[in-house]
Amino acid sequence: MNAMKLDSALYSFASRFTEWFPSLGSKVIDRSAYFTLGNPLLIKILNDRNSRLLKNALPLKKICCVADMHIGDAILSQAAIVALRDFFPEARIDYVVNRYAIGLIDGNPDITNIYPIYSGNPLPVKDEIGSLNQIFKKTNYDVIFNFGQFFSKKNISGFKDHIVIDYSGLVAKMTHDDSHPEAVNHISYQTHQFIQTLLVQFQKPIRINKFQGINIYLSREAMKKSFEFTKTNCVPADRKIIFFNPDAASRFTRIPSLMQNELLTELAKFNVTIMIGASRSQEGSEQILADSLPPEKKSNIIIVPKALSIDAYAALIDRSDVYISADTGPLHLAAARKFCKEPGFSFRNRTAVLSIFGATPARMFGYDSRHEGFLPANQDAPSRTYIAESSCRNISCANKLFKNCKNILCFRNVDIAKIVKDVKSVLWQTS
Repeated sequence: MNAMKLDSALYSFASRFTEWFPSLGSKVIDRSAYFTLGNPLLIKILNDRNSRLLKNALPLKKICCVADMHIGDAILSQAAIVALRDFFPEARIDYVVNRYAIGLIDGNPDITNIYPIYSGNPLPVKDEIGSLNQIFKKTNYDVIFNFGQFFSKKNISGFKDHIVIDYSGLVAKMTHDDSHPEAVNHISYQTHQFIQTLLVQFQKPIRINKFQGINIYLSREAMKKSFEFTKTNCVPADRKIIFFNPDAASRFTRIPSLMQNELLTELAKFNVTIMIGASRSQEGSEQILADSLPPEKKSNIIIVPKALSIDAYAALIDRSDVYISADTGPLHLAAARKFCKEPGFSFRNRTAVLSIFGATPARMFGYDSRHEGFLPANQDAPSRTYIAESSCRNISCANKLFKNCKNILCFRNVDIAKIVKDVKSVLWQTS
């Protein structure tokens, strides 16, 4: 049985087990994961192995970081680039990412070359694997940091001629820290720490900065398009804007329609403009949601079309006062600090980021400026995370691709009233 089939079988078992025994099953799975994958001895073994590999690769002059398949992965794994550049200011640092992320990543001063390889498929296809192998054949990297869960020496022949440090040590550390509520366990923070912990064994960093979160880099044109969108849709300059994203890549992280309706009905009572992002997973659901609101409130609703480019979408988020989303790629767009590629232009970076979590572990992927163990959004505004009371949630839910629960219980008892109260507080600075 290959690794992917084994993963699928294990996650399928976890899904069935927690459906049969929700509370007991989640506890058994979590404690088993903490005892095995999160075991301090295993973390030490993996760290020692990575240290030996890295020692043989030094000095690092040519480095490649391979992000995982999705746009969100391209955004978050920049944390590895930041950490590497802290130690190696003159090195060549290349980055392999999803091609649709290029408008968000290009402009990052810490990256030497960007290779936009992935086409948005959930699993790597032949052409993508071929492109990766061409990159590794063309350049003799001192080390490759591989954060792609579907890439290994079995399917990437180019890995065999390089020193490759994979993500297993990162996964082990995050599994361990999941059982410690006080530990900041966000994937971008842990990725940054993973690289720093390895490198500091051999030398001191040249650039010393506290990790604040991820940045994205947008063009002046994207900023212009966001202004044009609000002007065309007659958004008053002095009116507050709530941007709601109803979409998510997985049914286990997508906010249920009835809950979306309840939330939007309450938010529509405020004297604000509400922008609703177009859904890619459920065609037309954003219009159904808008049509379900009271007739007298529909004039304040704007649909953000799919045709809007991703960088203009990110710039439009920056125009908003509050961004609300489930756990999905656009959430990380909202949380990232936004910089303009051209000189003389700047973004607000004052968007409050509110995220609603179903299946996935909130500390790993969410942002909260109030609670210990969370990474705040990289904005000059509050960030909040709302976690459903799901008794079956467990650490295996982090990999939603392999989950196949028949009954989705991920969003039980989300406190809509609390979300609405917090939105009001953020918009009008009330206590």
